Amino acid sequence: MIKNSNSGQNELSIVEDNNLSKLYSYLPSPSIYLSKDEQLKNIYSFVKEKSRSNLNKFVYEIKSNRNEFISFLGAGISNPLGIPLWDKLINEMNKYFGVNKKNLEIDIPSQMENIYLQCQEKNQKDEYYSFIKNKLKATTITSSSLFVNLIICFRQHITLNLDTSLEDAYKFLSRISKYIGGNLILEIPEVHILPNLKLITADKVKPKIYHLHGEINNKNSWVMRTPEYELYYGSFLKKTIRKDNSIKTFLTECYKNSHMIIVGVSFKDEYIKKIIEEIAREEELANIERLNIYGQQNNNQTYHFLIIPFSEKEFLIKNDQNTIEYEASYNKVEDYLNKLEKMKIYPIFFNEDEYVFIEELFENSISSNNNL
Repeated sequence: MIKNSNSGQNELSIVEDNNLSKLYSYLPSPSIYLSKDEQLKNIYSFVKEKSRSNLNKFVYEIKSNRNEFISFLGAGISNPLGIPLWDKLINEMNKYFGVNKKNLEIDIPSQMENIYLQCQEKNQKDEYYSFIKNKLKATTITSSSLFVNLIICFRQHITLNLDTSLEDAYKFLSRISKYIGGNLILEIPEVHILPNLKLITADKVKPKIYHLHGEINNKNSWVMRTPEYELYYGSFLKKTIRKDNSIKTFLTECYKNSHMIIVGVSFKDEYIKKIIEEIAREEELANIERLNIYGQQNNNQTYHFLIIPFSEKEFLIKNDQNTIEYEASYNKVEDYLNKLEKMKIYPIFFNEDEYVFIEELFENSISSNNNL
């Protein structure tokens, strides 16, 4: 059961006790060049204030309800290991297989489907699978301090990635712990792969990894191409409904029963964004119904934190004279934040090039817990 949070003085005292000044220094601030622009500084100030508030909330929740957290990881977190992001992987596959990109839709599943179909025509299906399997392996390092901090800090992990970076981190830390001794006891994680996903709420201490879009060594589990996405998510363009609810059911349980910390996941991905919006809307309607019938809402209050770099380029709107429309740009930022908070997702933005913030955040979370 998730404890209800108390805002105000309790939250503030915990933040002060933990001395978060170093983490605050990573929150969005304009460059020296941009800082001369007073109107742009207002946008940054707004984003920084929101991020600081959400960071304080996260620190309070992680100290109060650590075992109620589950990490939700996307491609961005594996990139430092030498695993390419989707755009790079697709470009490499197009070049290697000589793919005809004419009339190609822009979304990633459509591009992967186009590559697959052309490989199928050339009797290169096996090579298609081998190419992906080889590319989605760590090439620079098999693990990093970021992943090590991640698995120490949290017990349960959802990953959209096919790679085994999380499993490798557990193996790495297990090897190291044998040499350095100490009190660290590292259990081997349970690994659950689509479609066999089931959130085990009865035991939130034992480590678990959930491969939401499949695992690299099981090609039949991969969710990469349009037909696979339509199977589990439906089609937002064709207005078709999903045929398999495995992902929806699993994410609903996570959303309702755990705090999620979301790293490396882009909410530009329409499939992920739409399904979370759908889950949030259904939970809101269920709460209204509970209130009408029983006079009370769900006591399990959950918060979901999105850790994301801030780039003003994504929000600036320019007019025909190539001049920034500041009010429209400010409104665009505000609208984005409001949409996230409607989904009970609280963004913590950091400066675009300072990814070390994520590692520092996890280290701070570990040190704030005396039981580790």
